[in-house]
Amino acid sequence: MAHVRDLSEQYFKCFICHGQYKKPKVLPCLHTFCASCLEKQSEEDKSTQLIQCKICEYSVDIGNDGIEGLKENSFVEKISSSFGLLNHVRTNYDSILCESCEEVDQFSTSRCTDCEEFLCAECEAAHRRLKLTRDHKIFPFAEMLEEKCDDAFQMKSTPDNCAIHDWEVMRFYCETCERPICRDCTVLDHKEPDHKYTFLKAAVSKQSKLVLKALKHIQRKATEFTKTMDEAKQVESELDTNIDKALDEVRLTTDSFVKFIREQEESICEKIEQIHEDRGDVLKTHRKSIEAELGKIETSCEFTENVLSLGSEFEVLSFRKILVDRLKFLNHLAPKKTPSKIEYILFTPNPYPRPESLIGKIQLHETESTESEEKVASSPDESESQPITKRGDKSTGQSKQDTSSVPKSHVTAVKGKATR
Repeated sequence: MAHVRDLSEQYFKCFICHGQYKKPKVLPCLHTFCASCLEKQSEEDKSTQLIQCKICEYSVDIGNDGIEGLKENSFVEKISSSFGLLNHVRTNYDSILCESCEEVDQFSTSRCTDCEEFLCAECEAAHRRLKLTRDHKIFPFAEMLEEKCDDAFQMKSTPDNCAIHDWEVMRFYCETCERPICRDCTVLDHKEPDHKYTFLKAAVSKQSKLVLKALKHIQRKATEFTKTMDEAKQVESELDTNIDKALDEVRLTTDSFVKFIREQEESICEKIEQIHEDRGDVLKTHRKSIEAELGKIETSCEFTENVLSLGSEFEVLSFRKILVDRLKFLNHLAPKKTPSKIEYILFTPNPYPRPESLIGKIQLHETESTESEEKVASSPDESESQPITKRGDKSTGQSKQDTSSVPKSHVTAVKGKATR
């Protein structure tokens, strides 16, 4: 048996206003809201007779009768009332006055659910003695505080009064109209043979079986949905795991490529620096040789000019031969040519036909809604790319690039010739 404490919040509070239900109305989707909340929602869009459930978004046609035409949820109203009463007892148990006796300031110690009254100790004792009330269910506050008897606040099982003949209780069920009716209804509005009716208790037994049968069917359906939901959760978990694994692989592959590229960078830079040093030494030796020859010419020219301009006639004549011989010797000298194209050096990057797939590619399987086949999320024309082969491989006419130091799982296809 369900208890008040086991029910969810939707039985006690309106989802729209978050307050206790006021004249609750139930929609065909079995969600309940205050009539005033639904009226306000309906007034927001008067161009349509449709209102949408705020919980499941089910659309309801309220027709010309409007919100008033929706079924009142007396079930939820009674539960909400019971819940409020239960909280009232557990919060104010020591200050609730007796509703049965006329004594002043007699505090209650229990509640009779049949009379729906709070009783003091004396009234409770009298209640248990009288023949008319000795079989009533009486629940002491002490048990209520320990949540041992939520039954004290279960809904009444007695029939409600008729909405049309409010002085009569509904003891019958019209099977033709599928609604509870009172005695006056059987005589006035639901007369036989046009209407077929039976006692309410008999109808409850029969109709409960039909409802229970439908309930079992939908519970099996709920089991299917639960199983499917669990499968979806498992697939979602596997997706998260595979995503994390794929991201780790991308980062690991990228780190490997970065490491390899950095090693290549360091090696090539060292070679360039060595070339710079070697060719620089050649040019430096060449330049010093030229400077030495030039120094000889400049020194001889300076000495000769000084003798001619500053020397006496005797000195000019006495140095004539040595000067002429030296100048003739120097005149036969020729500067050594600078090594051809020694300054030329150029780094040419290896061409990659599809840089976006350098480190790898994503592979997916299409969902069951399409053909189940492997889908490669990379650039088209996969067949055009050829694997890099090691230096010396004669299987193709292209220049080969040494990739022996590249991680085996990261060798990338290269199209075209490699520049060395």
